[in-house]
Amino acid sequence: MILSLLLRDNVSPLTQIWIVFLLGVLNSTLISRLLNTYSGQHKYSGYINLLPIPNVEPENEIRKSIIDKVKEIVFIKENYYAEDETTLYFNSPYLANVNKDALTAVNFFISKLSECENNLVSLHSEVDDLVTKYYGINDTVSLEDLNTYAEQTPKEGVYKWSQLTKEEIRTNLANDFLSYCVGLAFGRWGTDAPKSTPVNVCIGGVIFYKDLSELARFQSQRINKSEVYDFSIGCLKLDKIEKYVGNNKLFFDYHLQRYTCSGRTSPLYWPLQVLSGSYTLWVYYHKITEQTLFICVNNFVDPELVSVNDDLVALKNKTSRNKDEEKEFGRLSDLKLELEDFRDELLRIAKFWKPDLNDGVQITAAPLWRLFQHKPWQKKLKQTWEKLEAGEYDWAHLACSIWPTRVLKKCHQDRSLAIAHEVENDLWHEVEVIKPRKKEPVLEWQPKSLSDTELNAYIQNKIQIEGLGE
Repeated sequence: MILSLLLRDNVSPLTQIWIVFLLGVLNSTLISRLLNTYSGQHKYSGYINLLPIPNVEPENEIRKSIIDKVKEIVFIKENYYAEDETTLYFNSPYLANVNKDALTAVNFFISKLSECENNLVSLHSEVDDLVTKYYGINDTVSLEDLNTYAEQTPKEGVYKWSQLTKEEIRTNLANDFLSYCVGLAFGRWGTDAPKSTPVNVCIGGVIFYKDLSELARFQSQRINKSEVYDFSIGCLKLDKIEKYVGNNKLFFDYHLQRYTCSGRTSPLYWPLQVLSGSYTLWVYYHKITEQTLFICVNNFVDPELVSVNDDLVALKNKTSRNKDEEKEFGRLSDLKLELEDFRDELLRIAKFWKPDLNDGVQITAAPLWRLFQHKPWQKKLKQTWEKLEAGEYDWAHLACSIWPTRVLKKCHQDRSLAIAHEVENDLWHEVEVIKPRKKEPVLEWQPKSLSDTELNAYIQNKIQIEGLGE
C-alpha cells in the first residue's frame, strides 16, 4: 500500500521521503511492540493514529539513515516482486530472463537468495536500532524488552521464497516459468498468441488441455527458452507438459496455492472437466463472458463428441476386436457418456450465468462447481453457491441476474444494495424530514412509496428488458 503511493506522479519528492521514512518506522520492532501492547490481534487505523511521530528536521542524520536503509530493503524486494506474476510489479519470471543454462541459473538464484535474505535481516536490524535511537529510548529495561521481543519475532525474508528448501525453490522456479508460458498462450501478458501456432489459438479464452500444452511449448520456443522449458518439465519429474496441465494435482494445484492470499482464493485459469478428469477445457477468467459456456459446447465439446462417435462406430463395425480395441471401445463409450453429461451441465448453467468480474473469482465460478474436479476447490465453490442461493451474497451482480425478484425487493429495503445494483434512482429518493433539535428540514434517503403491485411490475419490467433469470 505505502509502496504504491511512491509510484504516483502527483506525490511530491518531500512526501515520498516522508512515506519511505514512515515505512521504516511502522515496520520496526519498537512500533510492533507498542501496537501489540495496547491493541488486540487486529490492528486498525485508529491505533496507528495514537503513535507518536517525533517532529525532526528533514536533515536529521538518523532520519536520513532510516530512509537509506528502507530504500535498500525496497530495492531487494522489488527485484523479486518483478518475477512474481501475482504482484503489480511483475515483468517476467526468473527463468525467462536467464542467459545461461537453466541448472546454473537456478543454483545462482539459490545462492543469491541466501545472500539477499541475510542482507534483509541485517538491514532490518539496523533500522530497528535507528528507530530506537530516533525515539530516544536508551534505558536498559526497555532495550532488553525490545531485544527479547525481536528474538521471538520471525526474521524478515523474501516473500514467497523464505523457508523453502533448495528442491522446493527449483520446483517453484519451474512452475513459475511454465505458468508464464500458459499465460502467454492465453494472451495474458499483453500479447495475443500469434496466428502461426501449431494448433488453434484459444477461442474466447478457452483452450483444450492438449492444445494448451502445445501452445505453452510453442510460447517457450517463441521467447527462445526451449531449453528452460525442457528443464522445467524435468524439474517436475514429467516427460511432457500434457500431464502437467491435464492433472489437477500439478498445474492447478500450484496455481491455486499461488493465487491464495489472506484466506481469499482467486485462480485465473479454470480447468472445467468431465467427472473422471479425462477431458479438460481451460478457461481464462479475464476473458469470460456470457458466451463462454456456449463456446465450450459449440467449439470444443460438440466436435469432440462427433469424433468420439465416429471412432466408436468404426470399432463397432469391426467384425472382431482384439484386447486393445475392446479396451479402447470401453474408454470411448465412457468418455461419450461423460461428454454428454458435461455438455448438458454447461448448457444448463449457460441459461442463467451472466458473469461479472466485479463479483470476484469465487462467486463468478460458484455456479460451475460441479465442473471442477479438484475436490478442495469444488467444495469451496459448492459452499459459495449454497450461500448465494440462501441470499448471503445478494450484493453480487450474479445474484441479481439469477434471482432478480428476491434481490430487487431487497434493494427497495436496503439502499446499499440498490447502489450496488444501480437501481438507487429507481427505488429510492431524498425526502425532506424534520429532525429533533433542527430548525430547518434536512434531506434523507428513503425508499419510494411503491405498492406491492407497482414494485412487482417494476421488477418484471427489469427482468424482461435486461434478460434476467426467473
